[in-house]
Amino acid sequence: MSRTAPSTSGTLAHRPAAAEELSVTKMCSEKYREEQCKGKPAPATRSAAGSNGEEQVRDRGNHTRHRPSAATGPAAGRPGPPEAPQGPHPRRTRGARVCGRRGRGAARLGRHYRGSPAPATRHQPGRGPASPTRAGRALPPGPAPRGPPPRPAQARQRRAMAAGSRRRRAAMAAPGGGAEGPAAEGPAADPAAGGALWAEVRALLPGAEEGLTLALSGEVEDCVLPLLRRARGLLYGAAGRPGEAAAAALRRLADVLRDYSWEKLNAAPWREVSKAWRQVYTYGCLFGALAEVAAGRPLAPAVRLCDMGLLMGASVLDNVLARLVRVLQAHLPRGQRRAAAEGSAKPEDALPHLHRPSLEHFRDNYLIPQKPVVLEGIIDHWPCMKKWSVDYFCQVAGCRTVPVELGTRYTDEEWSQKLMTVSDFINQYIVNENSVGYLAQHQLFDQIPELKEDISIPDYCCLGEGEEDDITINAWFGPEGTVSPLHQDPQQNFLAQVFGRKYIRLCSPQDSENLYPHESQILHNTSQVDVEDPDLVKFPNFRKAAFQSCILMPGQVLFIPVKYWHYVRSLDISFSVSFWWS
Repeated sequence: MSRTAPSTSGTLAHRPAAAEELSVTKMCSEKYREEQCKGKPAPATRSAAGSNGEEQVRDRGNHTRHRPSAATGPAAGRPGPPEAPQGPHPRRTRGARVCGRRGRGAARLGRHYRGSPAPATRHQPGRGPASPTRAGRALPPGPAPRGPPPRPAQARQRRAMAAGSRRRRAAMAAPGGGAEGPAAEGPAADPAAGGALWAEVRALLPGAEEGLTLALSGEVEDCVLPLLRRARGLLYGAAGRPGEAAAAALRRLADVLRDYSWEKLNAAPWREVSKAWRQVYTYGCLFGALAEVAAGRPLAPAVRLCDMGLLMGASVLDNVLARLVRVLQAHLPRGQRRAAAEGSAKPEDALPHLHRPSLEHFRDNYLIPQKPVVLEGIIDHWPCMKKWSVDYFCQVAGCRTVPVELGTRYTDEEWSQKLMTVSDFINQYIVNENSVGYLAQHQLFDQIPELKEDISIPDYCCLGEGEEDDITINAWFGPEGTVSPLHQDPQQNFLAQVFGRKYIRLCSPQDSENLYPHESQILHNTSQVDVEDPDLVKFPNFRKAAFQSCILMPGQVLFIPVKYWHYVRSLDISFSVSFWWS
């Protein structure tokens, strides 16, 4: 199969591989239209573009699988919704994902072979800056369109869109251009450094094309594998670093793969999404990031693509994205690596404190009878207790993309989520405190393994029935004033406080009827009552509930038994680590 790259104009009609690629993409788009004609109901979505082209996130309630949201696109590749094992609330899920526009991926596939102009779509991560109108970037023109000549209005529209595309490409190529602004300098400024970086990146991949097997964990549509093979061929076609035309073609194919798989990720609840489609999305992110590096473009978009694959995709090639992002992050300019009223516990209801109890004592007196307790002296040896600070997170993870909750509490009507870099989150919500933003319930340590080296699983988790790999470790990082409303979780929980303080109130599951849980399935594990300002006229039985409370200090760990109701409010800039175990 020929690997001749398309011309820089983006026209596919005059290259040997065009017929194959066009037939593949045509097959995908026709297959998608057939599915739409079968009367399949489209999932209900609620999406709105943010002021900077950032996408708002929808919730679907799913406790065991959490998916992040996007600051500038589809999970700039994935946040999203939740789904509860028995229907938790929006945040008690593993994450949130950005709503994609249904049909967009298939439409892109269709345009890839028809050459039709792209309709205005929302901006997607890793694909350049969003326009002022928050429209997505159109594909370069394809082969000559079929059918009658376009009407004058259509022709004007196409000319306008082509001019806009040229302006955006010129802006990206200009000094200081691109998504990261003037500071977005990459290897392009130094060809020798760019060649060294490519050699380092290329060493992460199999040596021969056949070694990159493109294996998937399930079935996908017939049109997808030829596109993956075509992208692999462009990557391995050159003896060394892919040329400009090959890198551009690889980037376009990566865009198509991410677009189309993104539709599949948003077509059903997260737990029902096939792992194979998540792997396709990961390959789209991988090929897109490699195309950015091969073209000598700024590295920040490539890092973002890696993060989107880690957040929304599934592991491929021995988790190659995690290894790739480490290499890219090390080559980022230093400036891009780091951007730069207390509730009191009443004595009569204060939680007990224990200093390093034995496993047997903890099991017999707290785990078996399901009683909460504050443990002291069990995490003093963690490296994070001396290393971690706001500045440290800027240095280690400033360029990494994470899902951030916007709003004081997830039960508020205006609550939403979006994706942003850790540096942007710190600048906007930790340093300047423009409003409340919360990096909450995110598996940050799977995304950035370097941070996981600074903590360890508490020994008391060995008293559970599951394996160590079954323990879910979440990060909670936010400013003063973040609130987790009164809610319960379906697993045992150790909440470890690294820095800052949190005011926490707990209530036994036996008092559930007095706590007025929401009636909806999504929020059934969350109380309707504002714990610190209860409406006793509307919720008269709330006064009957018996509470215990504490102020969790740095170095302390709170044991929260399964289904135990708990309310949390941060009193300072705070970082906590939770361990959910059986």
